[in-house]
Amino acid sequence: AGAYAAALGYALHPNLGRVLAYEAHPGTIALLPLAWLALAVERRDGRAALFATLGVLACREDFAPMTAIACALVAASPATGGDDVARAAGARGRRLALAGVAASVLWLAFFLLVLLPRHRPAVGSLDLHFGPWGGSPFGFVRSLGTDPAAVLSHLAAPARRTYLLVITAPLALLPLLAPRALLCASPILAINLISCFPTTTRIDSHYLTPALPFFVAGAVVEAPRTLAALRLHAPRALGIGLLLATSAGYLVAGELSPGRGVPGYLRPATAPSAIHALLARIPADASVEAPDALLPHLAERRTIHRRDGYAGDDDFVVLDLFHRPRFVHDETLLRTAEEPVVRALLARPDRRVVATAGPYALVERRAAGSFDPLAGLRLDDAPAVGQRLTSCLTLRGATRSERGLVLALEAHGPCPSDLAVRLSDGGRMHTDLLFDGLVSPASLRAGDLVRSEHALVPAAGRVEGGVLRASGARPDPNDPPFVEVGVDSASPPAAQTFVRPSAVPSTP
Repeated sequence: AGAYAAALGYALHPNLGRVLAYEAHPGTIALLPLAWLALAVERRDGRAALFATLGVLACREDFAPMTAIACALVAASPATGGDDVARAAGARGRRLALAGVAASVLWLAFFLLVLLPRHRPAVGSLDLHFGPWGGSPFGFVRSLGTDPAAVLSHLAAPARRTYLLVITAPLALLPLLAPRALLCASPILAINLISCFPTTTRIDSHYLTPALPFFVAGAVVEAPRTLAALRLHAPRALGIGLLLATSAGYLVAGELSPGRGVPGYLRPATAPSAIHALLARIPADASVEAPDALLPHLAERRTIHRRDGYAGDDDFVVLDLFHRPRFVHDETLLRTAEEPVVRALLARPDRRVVATAGPYALVERRAAGSFDPLAGLRLDDAPAVGQRLTSCLTLRGATRSERGLVLALEAHGPCPSDLAVRLSDGGRMHTDLLFDGLVSPASLRAGDLVRSEHALVPAAGRVEGGVLRASGARPDPNDPPFVEVGVDSASPPAAQTFVRPSAVPSTP
């Protein structure tokens, strides 16, 4: 019964349901060895505690205080009766538990004294969590003596005052009756309470997840022992209370709410095979900058960088264009925080998009002039008469396509990188990026005949078109707001078929 209650305690706790649905964090990966460690503490099993400790430390070094406390509890467990063999086994188990304490202390010291000074980033998670305390949890202790008012003000925040009650409520507050479980989880709880990061005190935060194995073990095993020691015998009531509390917590957290939606890992917006094919185009020895969601797929490469404004000179950059579908056909797209950064990268003469998959675009760095950025977009012919849109661009004609509308354009020189087109067939106005936003208008040169496809289905035989920049204004006040052009139902006179820069399947 205790095993089933523990399993339900895990599965129905609001923290685990949320965290597993959105993040693969080292603390989440360590759940299994942490559960083994909690079980070893309850069984006073030194051998199991040592192996569980090694598993936990392999996932994350700053769990060492937690593993050291757990192993110390096992080593300090009173010897049980029995024959000489049993006593020898108990002594061996205590020695193994002490080895777990030593491994935890040495690994933490190696991290703090060797790895951290050598590889600490300029601004890392320590600064985000403990900035006011000098960038270290040890600074919090120093602040107790130098600025106790700031410490008390920090701890008196409403989320911190009620933190223990909130996180143990889904387990019927039973972990509060389990002193050993609270002691093992105390490093995690302390870090969450002194951290200045805004999400550490939320019940659905991954910062709480490593404490769950000890909370569940304490609720199912240790709390009944505590009550029995107080001569309070209510094992059935405890089980029922635990299940009711976990179920209520699950519902209150909205885990079964229709509005929550299906977790992304169950129904990914982009097929994983498409993402794998995209990343497979990056040579093994190439440096790459990528968004966080793709870094696990690149973790074994020699040189990778988190997305940082695409300011580096990596051989490849994976763009996350998630903002574009959100503002499709909307002028606001030109002024989002993300779009100017993307435009600046694509306008560089040494960059080109070589593949796309869902919202991701793979950009390669090559020597300027070694490739044609407009390959696949060029026309061999176009109507002789056109209408001027702006000084750098003339609209020579329009035809229907499978996607909607194809504009035939003639360039008179490079265009501003933030140039976009405004299209209307008499209905809703569409603002679209040229060339699917994958080739910069700054790549145009005088005399280029190119095509640009747009998802606009002309209802009539004519369409109105104009250009604008990120400001919402025309490039020049003398540019026409709109020109009207007929839409030919026949295919445009082109020797080259437009090929979207993609060599892998791409979902809408």
